[in-house]
Amino acid sequence: MTDFPNPKSKQTLKDHEIRSVWFFPYELHPIGDLSRIQSTHPRQGALLRVEDQGGCSGFSDCHPLQEFGDAPISEQLNLLKEGWSNGLLEASFYFAQLDREARRDGISLFADLEIPMSHKLIVSGAQRRKILNKIEESVDAQFRVFKFKMGFDLSFESELLNVLTENFSDRFLESDLSLRVDFNETLSGERFIEFAEKLNSQSCLQIDFVEDPTPFEASLWKELSISSKLQFAVDRAFSSVTSWEPLNEFVVIYKPARSSYGRWEDSCVGSRSRVVVTSSMDHPLGQMAAAYVGARIKQQGRQNEVCGLLTHEMFEKSEFSEQVHTSGPSLLPASGTGFGFDDTLEKLPWKRLI
Repeated sequence: MTDFPNPKSKQTLKDHEIRSVWFFPYELHPIGDLSRIQSTHPRQGALLRVEDQGGCSGFSDCHPLQEFGDAPISEQLNLLKEGWSNGLLEASFYFAQLDREARRDGISLFADLEIPMSHKLIVSGAQRRKILNKIEESVDAQFRVFKFKMGFDLSFESELLNVLTENFSDRFLESDLSLRVDFNETLSGERFIEFAEKLNSQSCLQIDFVEDPTPFEASLWKELSISSKLQFAVDRAFSSVTSWEPLNEFVVIYKPARSSYGRWEDSCVGSRSRVVVTSSMDHPLGQMAAAYVGARIKQQGRQNEVCGLLTHEMFEKSEFSEQVHTSGPSLLPASGTGFGFDDTLEKLPWKRLI
């Protein structure tokens, strides 16, 4: 059994050898609903500036997901100020350390790395014609994998997938298009079977995986997966399991912002699961950190999964997101040293925390 690092365990920060920690609070404003459990309300987080004893600073993002049970950013910062950490803060310190070392050496963390391609994220609450048009435009832009945030209206959503696979049947066959479906644990087992039974055979063939159909329960998921003949993927429960054993039957959605990749890397390499790296719909700085992990996994030859890294498109533009560029389904590294954004980070009005 491969041990899995639990990101919710508390740890002191005395071993980080830091001189000071500064923060900059921010809000992200969604353009529309992000999912069935994530509304259009602003999402709050904080950028961290962690300075070592030598005076070198590294930057990272801390973006709690309250829909996943995280405490709000004010409580995360208070915890940090009191000298404690958790999985979220540990990941922030890990990325700040990487960023600091790269900035000290004057290099980008993406040197010699290739960021994997990403899926196109689609929220099913929009009108069907608008969704189909968006997919057609995305296929022309070389996207091959589409992830749907679902759980708004199962009848509409099953019909949408059926119409999609019928309308694009030739392109699915020619271009190897595939679909990912995310319910954010909003269904019961019965409701999921009701949804699955409405799908036509072509839709079932094109679905890469169904993410978080119900609250995670390994035995129930195995039963539902066998019954529906669909692969399942675990996201929300990923940080609460204590070993990889219950995950080996499923795709793992890994959000690097929620647990330190430094501790997690060996478990990843030793697992039998497919691992899909996604951002946490967080700040563009956190988006780049997730992209770095996806690129590291690809470089190690572990796998070459299509990731979920283009979440900046879901929010109103900011000075940071305007520096995020893409080429079709590929996220491009932000310019600068470390994770990038050099000048913009330096001029922020930082507040000292520690």
